[in-house]
Amino acid sequence: TVVISTFNPNETDNGDVSQEASIDVMFNTPGGSATFIISAANDILINAGTGIRDLNQSGSLNVVLEANSSDDASDPALGNVNINANINTNGGSFISTGVNFVSTTATITATGGVSITHDGTVDVGAINTGAGFGGTAFISGANINGAVTIGEGNVSIDGDNLDLVVRANITATDTVFLLADQDVIVHATVVVGSSNPTADLFITADADSSGVGGFKLDEADIA
Repeated sequence: TVVISTFNPNETDNGDVSQEASIDVMFNTPGGSATFIISAANDILINAGTGIRDLNQSGSLNVVLEANSSDDASDPALGNVNINANINTNGGSFISTGVNFVSTTATITATGGVSITHDGTVDVGAINTGAGFGGTAFISGANINGAVTIGEGNVSIDGDNLDLVVRANITATDTVFLLADQDVIVHATVVVGSSNPTADLFITADADSSGVGGFKLDEADIA
């Protein structure tokens, strides 16, 4: 395991992490596994032209991004993850926590599963866990701006206390949950369980039962 951390209670700097070069992991033994963690007191920025990947596609690279990860954060309302380059974990998982999350210009590939649980606004680009196989996806507080392809494992996409807006296609082998405390708005095609007759699609607006929220299907298909 490799950990990059900006936690230091004795310093007053913001504690940001900015990636300026590609991180390429090579496994000496096929089938090996490793975990790469960025733990920032404040923001994490993956710059365009960089990226994180299993270079020889022979192992499982787990990638964990933790923004606003410690009590010494300069402002507990800050701590965003901004991804502008592709991440490919091969057989590993991708996990991200923090306040806001943006990956609209990037593709996240993780056949081990994807978990994005942020307290603020989540705008995701393309996510792929592999067609017909792979792990689950849990995305909280989300707007979907890139195609989401999920293999085996349920998909939960939660707009949290805001609207959930799906602007790009979702394709999943198993059950999909779309929920938000306010509106669920679908502008794209959602395909669930094309090879799995037991798969279901659950859409829940007004999840907090406040009386505010509804479902809108805008020139899109659900299958």
